[in-house]
Amino acid sequence: MTGDSRHRSPSGEPEPVAAAIEASRPTANNAVVAEAGLAHLHPGIREVALADDAVRLQAIRAKRWITHQPAARVLASLQEALEQPAGDRMENLLLIAESGMGKTMLLRKFQRDHARAFDTTSGVQPYPVVLTLMPEDPSERHSSCRS
Repeated sequence: MTGDSRHRSPSGEPEPVAAAIEASRPTANNAVVAEAGLAHLHPGIREVALADDAVRLQAIRAKRWITHQPAARVLASLQEALEQPAGDRMENLLLIAESGMGKTMLLRKFQRDHARAFDTTSGVQPYPVVLTLMPEDPSERHSSCRS
């Protein structure tokens, strides 16, 4: 293997020398990043960190999803249920876990991922995913149900 081992891509292959030299050249942006102490941040986050207060607040308040293996399995199961062919007895899912484990967040993410735009031609808002939340201890509260 030839080449300078300090210039390798994440896959271990040597990077072109020109790209390594270009990346190490100081630029106005690199100087600002270094001066602000932001070199440790991902380049996309550096832009936000250097922006004005309104942009930073908007980025902080934005919804984010950080996936992990158990959540990915639940989302895959939900996707499988959604994609099944229509029939008389379609599969359903019941998601059960302790309070505060992220069930509602998972379901809302799935619902957001499958949102569709309002159809102006038909005047219909399609909802391929409908979310129903149940209280922990359901009770009958309607006066019309009492005898």
